[in-house]
Amino acid sequence: NAETYKGGIFNTPLAVDGITNKLQLIGLPDHFTGQSASNILYGSPSYSLLNLLNQYGENFINEEGRESAQEIKMIVCSDQNATLLESLYGAAFNMESGNTATTNPLAGRSKPTIIRSKRMANKNDLWVYYGNWQDFLKERNKYRGQSESWVEGNGRYQKTVAEIYSRYGYYFINNRNFVLVKGTPQ
Repeated sequence: NAETYKGGIFNTPLAVDGITNKLQLIGLPDHFTGQSASNILYGSPSYSLLNLLNQYGENFINEEGRESAQEIKMIVCSDQNATLLESLYGAAFNMESGNTATTNPLAGRSKPTIIRSKRMANKNDLWVYYGNWQDFLKERNKYRGQSESWVEGNGRYQKTVAEIYSRYGYYFINNRNFVLVKGTPQ
């Protein structure tokens, strides 16, 4: 859960509201103030939401405290939202206007990888990942899927014990390459 589990260098959640916790910049933890200290947006797939997400990437601040534009690389969402996003990115015209003579506002932008997931807590949410997110968000799984069994006890008190390992670890260095778009609760 991106809003409750804490991690990273500053022990903040992955998705921060800008009030309780805020975005962090290594070496300059108070760089972000006010509304810019959050990586949570509200809405549903639309051109205006995608415009806000693109603005977040265009105004991205790198670890040196300088602007370094980032593109959206991946979006994880439900089947319904994935279909809508693919339509918005792939349309030859502005679908929301309904006018085939208007150009698609996303024309010229690269289409991110859209991943469909049935395991989201809220199927209306979008998880948006920006360039180089793999350098800052990590997953570690140790002994995943391994199992072993052994016999304990003596004589008629023997029993067989089976153990299945599934240790996962998720951690992040910073939370700025990720944006949570909260949809309406289901």
